[in-house]
Amino acid sequence: SQYFLNTVFYSVSTTLLVVLLTSMAAFAMCRLRIPGYKIILGMLALTFFMPQGYTIIPIFQIVRDIGLLNTVWAVVLVSTAGGMVVNTLLFFGYFRSIPHEIEEAAIIDGATVLQRYWQIVLPMSRPIIATVSLFTFMNTWNDFFTPLVFTLSRPELRTLSVGMFNFVGQSSREWTLMCAGATISIIPVILVFIVLQRYFIEAFAGAVKS
Repeated sequence: SQYFLNTVFYSVSTTLLVVLLTSMAAFAMCRLRIPGYKIILGMLALTFFMPQGYTIIPIFQIVRDIGLLNTVWAVVLVSTAGGMVVNTLLFFGYFRSIPHEIEEAAIIDGATVLQRYWQIVLPMSRPIIATVSLFTFMNTWNDFFTPLVFTLSRPELRTLSVGMFNFVGQSSREWTLMCAGATISIIPVILVFIVLQRYFIEAFAGAVKS
């Protein structure tokens, strides 16, 4: 039960942070025309080719130096950072499909950048928000490597995926317990997909149409 609650906390917290931060970053690059934003996009795209194994050591050292090692926030922040690149690009592509004319009336009325983002663009982006939320939740929920590394000295902070590994021994495996744990762990993902499936399908339908 503790591993289940930990996994829920990590997944929900990471999803909220990823949606907020990536949508803000994409809005800034898409609407504010930051100088050199194409270079930033190119650098983000290059990180796709960087395996996680090459970055885990410097990330581990940074987390340790700021005093967050073996805490719940270490897992949340590292998972959030891992989902920034691809989701920023997804939001960027979706925001570009929203006509600028929609915001012109708000600009004339004196709306600030934050108001345009929060009150106009973000409410119109429910399909991509649902898509990013679904992918982020699933990736965080199923992640094994990050919670294993950053909660190594505190087993009570582990997730379901790490906890289920305890059922695997050198000479035997607890198949009954593993199957029960797998069934329990997949139920929240199915529920999240059922709730978000309408917006998820809308996002892909819009992408195919465009």
